[in-house]
Amino acid sequence: MADRFKALSAEALNLQQLRADRTAERTMTDTQRLLTPVSEALDKLEHRLADVERQRATMTASLGKQVELVNAAGEGLRRETASLVTALRAPQVRGAWGEMQLRRVVELAGLVEHCDFEVQSTTVASGQPLRPDMTIRMAGGRCVHVDAKTPLSAFLDAAGTDEPDRAGRLIWPISPATCAATSTISPRRPTGAPSSTPPSS
Repeated sequence: MADRFKALSAEALNLQQLRADRTAERTMTDTQRLLTPVSEALDKLEHRLADVERQRATMTASLGKQVELVNAAGEGLRRETASLVTALRAPQVRGAWGEMQLRRVVELAGLVEHCDFEVQSTTVASGQPLRPDMTIRMAGGRCVHVDAKTPLSAFLDAAGTDEPDRAGRLIWPISPATCAATSTISPRRPTGAPSSTPPSS
């Protein structure tokens, strides 16, 4: 009887163990089947993140190069601007630049050299010899003498500062300096010539 009970107990235990193993195997299979899409999604996400990181590194390097190029261009422009300002402070360079710009202006207006204007021609006005940068011929035998040079130091000083109040103080002398330069190149009004100012009443 005892042997019979032991045999039945062992058989029941084996059967229960077999069922537990099958249940565990089915549970494992079901779990793996459920987790497979999650694992695939995680793999895709990992690959996507790696691609994004590579793109970010590439864009960062490209942006760094562009910033370097912009900085280099800005530095080159600053040097060129400083060179231009320095050159324009020299009277000879400023005069040549002004004459070139004056010629461009009158040619764009349709005037032709030797027909409508002369460059660096000597003339006499009110008994004084003049050598203006340009003489423009007008109707009726009249002409206009043009000098392209003007006092530019005050303007360059004002343009070189970022402070509006200081710029206003620096540019203020340009008007009297221009008037003084004009009076040195313009002939005096002949005696008896009509005055341009109305008589006082």
